[in-house]
Amino acid sequence: MNETLCDLKMANLAKEKGFDGLVYEYFSENGDPCDCSFTNINFSKNINVYSRPTLFHLQEWLLKTHKIYVNADPLFKLERHWYYTITNLKSKSVFIDESEIDDTFQDALTRGLYKALQDL
Repeated sequence: MNETLCDLKMANLAKEKGFDGLVYEYFSENGDPCDCSFTNINFSKNINVYSRPTLFHLQEWLLKTHKIYVNADPLFKLERHWYYTITNLKSKSVFIDESEIDDTFQDALTRGLYKALQDL
C-alpha cells in the first residue's frame, strides 16, 4: 500500500479519539497540510493542529490500541471494486459493509477507518 494520508476530517476525528502516534505531516490551525519530514512529531497535545497519519499508521494504531482491525477487501463479483470490513478482536465481532462499493483499495480503507473511529 502506498503512503496515502488521512484527510482533515479523519485527522480531527482521530485526534478526538486519542490518536497519539508520531507523524511526518500535520494540518495547521487553518487546515492547511504541512510537512515536518525532518522528524516524527506527536501533535496530539497541541490544541490547534492535527496529526496527519497515513492510512496504514491509523490502521495499525486501531489494531494495537483498540484491538480493531480494518481492512479493504475485493468484491469478486465485480472486477476492481472494494468494500471494507471491521473486526473487533475484543468482542469477536465482524462488521462487513458491502452497501457502498469503492473503486480503489484506499477509498474502501478510508471509509472503514472513518467508521471504526466513529464507533469508538
